[in-house]
Amino acid sequence: MDDLKLPKELKDSFHLEVEQTVYVPSTKNASVKISQKEFKKRIRLVEMYLSKHYGGKTSVNAGGGYIANDNKTLINEDVVKVTSYATVGAFNKNKHNLIKKLKYWNKRFEQLEMGLEIEGDMYYVS
Repeated sequence: MDDLKLPKELKDSFHLEVEQTVYVPSTKNASVKISQKEFKKRIRLVEMYLSKHYGGKTSVNAGGGYIANDNKTLINEDVVKVTSYATVGAFNKNKHNLIKKLKYWNKRFEQLEMGLEIEGDMYYVS
């Protein structure tokens, strides 16, 4: 952002520099679709966690997919991307706990891994 010329009106605005997104899956055990009720519960858990630690969230419905272990089958699933913005200080303070929480959700949601996007870079946390 060094070369970016922001309007002077933003000078006194509160800036949240770090964007992070948790991808909430609608499946368990790789490709078994869960109920809508369970999916909404997962989304709410992630939304509450990010809001509590970073002050807010934005949730967007999306579609995801990956190649199954047979290397032939495309598995598609609904996902919700829950995004939160943080100051560098808040991110650094909470980053290790966020990774621990993702590992916990992997077990609770019966996932091998979950997607975590930080500043446009994707990490699959297992």
